[in-house]
Amino acid sequence: MDCEKAVYLLKSFADDGEAEAQYILGYCYFSHRVTVNRDALAEKYLLKAAHQAHSDAIRVLGIYYAEKFREDDSYKIKAMVWGVLAAAHDPILKGLAEQLLAPDFATLEELKTVRSIVLEKQTRIEVTGIELVDEAIAKSKDKLKRK
Repeated sequence: MDCEKAVYLLKSFADDGEAEAQYILGYCYFSHRVTVNRDALAEKYLLKAAHQAHSDAIRVLGIYYAEKFREDDSYKIKAMVWGVLAAAHDPILKGLAEQLLAPDFATLEELKTVRSIVLEKQTRIEVTGIELVDEAIAKSKDKLKRK
């Protein structure tokens, strides 16, 4: 894919709300296939496409936030939320979501926050994977009882 050309040709469509154009631009910025790497633009366009239930954008955001979290702990909740949403759209990413939601990794409070955000996103994104969060909350509560 010629991302330089795609950015030039698709920017106006993306800015007009076309989900596929938003996804392609976000992906181009995310994958560093343009001469100017702009994480903020990648995030902007991928989020716009994801909020229109674009499956590929949701999947890429799951990976994007997981990578960001490796560099910066402040991305933990976003990594967990988008990991869950990505897993709901791509079963291959279920392992990533389960790791992020594991009781040894996430606190019960964090899991409740993630659940709340995922439920909020359910109004825009039909398939959310909320059952993964509910399962993680149950495991976390179980772990706390055993202590």
